[in-house]
Amino acid sequence: TATHLPLIVAFVALLGAFGANADDELVKRVNGLETALNGFPQRTLAELVILLPRADAAPAGERRYVYAIYGQARVLAGDTADASELADRLADEANRTHDPAGSAAALLIRSTIESSSGDAARSTALAREARELAAKSGDVYLRFWAALALGTSARMRGLPEEALTSLQEALSLAEAADDAYRRSSALYQLSVLQLALKNGPAALAASLAAFKDGDAAK
Repeated sequence: TATHLPLIVAFVALLGAFGANADDELVKRVNGLETALNGFPQRTLAELVILLPRADAAPAGERRYVYAIYGQARVLAGDTADASELADRLADEANRTHDPAGSAAALLIRSTIESSSGDAARSTALAREARELAAKSGDVYLRFWAALALGTSARMRGLPEEALTSLQEALSLAEAADDAYRRSSALYQLSVLQLALKNGPAALAASLAAFKDGDAAK
C-alpha cells in the first residue's frame, strides 16, 4: 500500500489540475449568449441555467463571467428578486475569500437592478464602487461592464463628463479585447450621450459605428 501511495497522490493531483483547467468551450458559448442578452433575455436566461453546473466546476474567472451574464439576464427578464439573491450570494463568497472581482460582480448586478427600477443615483453609486474594485481585480469583462454601467447610469444621472470618461474607457477595453459586440454597446451609449449633448455629428458617427460592429457581432 505504501508503494502505491505516491501514485494515488499523483492521480488525485492530476484530477485537481484537470478540474482547474480553463473551459474554453464554456466561455465561447457564454460569449455568444452575451451578444443575445439585451435582445433575448428570457432565451439567454434559459440557456444559462443549463450551463450553471458546468460553470461551478470551472476556474474562478470563468465561473464569475457566467454568473455576471446570468445576473444581468435575471434582471432583464424581470426576475429582480432572484438577481438580488444572487448578488447577495456572490458578495458573501467574495467577503469570505477577499475577492475584489466577486465583490465587483455583486455590485454590478445590484447596479443593474437599480437602473432597471429607474434609480440612477443608486445605480451610479454602485457602478462607481464596482469600477474601482474591477480595476484592482484585473478582470477584463468586469472592467468593461463596470465602465459601461457607470457611463450609462452617469448619463441618466446628468453627469456627462463622468459618463463620457467611463464610456470611452469601455470602448477602449472592448477594442483591446477585439470584441465587436462590446464595441457596439459602448458606441451606442456614446451616441446617446452625444445626442443628449446636442453634438449631432459625433452622435451620428458613433451610431453608425455601433451598427457596423453590432452587425459584425451576429
